[in-house]
Amino acid sequence: MDRPFLIGETIYLRPFENKYIEEGYGHLINNRNVIKYLPSSWFPKPDEELEQYIESSRKDPNTIFFAVTDKETNNYIGNAKIVIDWISRRAKYSLVLSDQVQGKGYGTDLLRLLIVYVFEILNLRILETFVNVTNNASIKSNKKVGMKEVVLIKKYEYIGGDYQDIILFILRKSDYADIRNEDSFKTILELNSTV
Repeated sequence: MDRPFLIGETIYLRPFENKYIEEGYGHLINNRNVIKYLPSSWFPKPDEELEQYIESSRKDPNTIFFAVTDKETNNYIGNAKIVIDWISRRAKYSLVLSDQVQGKGYGTDLLRLLIVYVFEILNLRILETFVNVTNNASIKSNKKVGMKEVVLIKKYEYIGGDYQDIILFILRKSDYADIRNEDSFKTILELNSTV
């Protein structure tokens, strides 16, 4: 592993560097099948614009941007971003993974890492995300890690020629305390024993 910041069962997180733009980030962000649920899917992004976006994220004290790396191959396979509201002690996450690893449990492993990071390291009290109702993989993954479906917002996003509903998922620190001792979280906590 190359400079792991957090280690999961199948992946590890490390700081995002510009070299990952060439290693696959540009492909991910410009692959409409991969990012079809993100607002950025409507506009192609040249490398220069991606570099500016990464640089602005690095400078923002409220944003944490990770490169997601496959433990077995050491290849960059996606990214995760956390945006923090320090006053409310709340974080919103978003992620994107290569279509080559989707459906193989990497997203669930990544979510568990983000949950451990948000509650164990940052000591925040809420993790949240919005999911399109047609994004079955994300809905399944969020539920699997303990995120709770709290609000359905009707006709919120325009995707695929129609306005689509989205779901707000949250996990409170108090709910995390109830699932922290599950085997999957125990494994992550053991892999990151300095937490």
